[in-house]
Amino acid sequence: MKTALIAAIVSAVVASGSAVAATKLIDGHSIQNHTIPAAKLTAAAVAALKGTPVHFTLARGPDVVVPPGSGSGASTGESDALCPNGSYPVGGGFLVTQSFDANAVVVGSSPDTSDGTTADGWDVEIGNLTALGATMPLTFHAWATCESGAGPIKLPGS
Repeated sequence: MKTALIAAIVSAVVASGSAVAATKLIDGHSIQNHTIPAAKLTAAAVAALKGTPVHFTLARGPDVVVPPGSGSGASTGESDALCPNGSYPVGGGFLVTQSFDANAVVVGSSPDTSDGTTADGWDVEIGNLTALGATMPLTFHAWATCESGAGPIKLPGS
């Protein structure tokens, strides 16, 4: 009987201690941001995380034919690769597709903006320099790598 009474008292003490411990559980307010690694989260918690997906597309500008310059100068041409509506350029470049006996010189390669502040494509200007031996036209087009999901990209200083 004495043993049963001691066991009951021990059980009551252990149960009350568990109840007290349960009231001291950590809630979300006491966790600092970015302090729990993904490996410590359950699959359901990882699935519940939300973010904006970002998608990338390539936009191609029109082919531009640049004749050789006159005298010792250069002729130039510009190709603009415009991103689809709702997407914005994160990079760009060009491809010279025909250049036999031509001499391509990059005059400029930069983000394009239609409104003066928001980048919406990629501009490339190429010269065909006679002074370097160009005797034939060259053909090129611009490319833009466009993203959608992250939002507009404002040009510095705008």
